[in-house]
Amino acid sequence: MPDLDLEIHKCCPDGIRTPRLEALLRDGFAVHNTSLSEGERQLVETAFGAGLVRVLCATSSLAAGVNLPVRRVLFWSLKKGVSSMTATDFRQMAGRAGRTG
Repeated sequence: MPDLDLEIHKCCPDGIRTPRLEALLRDGFAVHNTSLSEGERQLVETAFGAGLVRVLCATSSLAAGVNLPVRRVLFWSLKKGVSSMTATDFRQMAGRAGRTG
């Protein structure tokens, strides 16, 4: 299992710029949204894939693009932005559970 400090240094050599992300990661939680830098997103995905993150929260716009094996996908709302999520959107996001790619 990779060391979180080493992953932080590799993915974010200038440090994590999003407040509280490092504390969340150390507690096994993470967020994946547009406010993260590219390095921070890579860090979250690497930490999740390595089992260092047990709970990942993502916005609906990014949830469809998170290719990580998970057991469950929970939906807070069936809205995607201001409009309702289509059946295709729902299947795309829910279908990512348990498979990579």
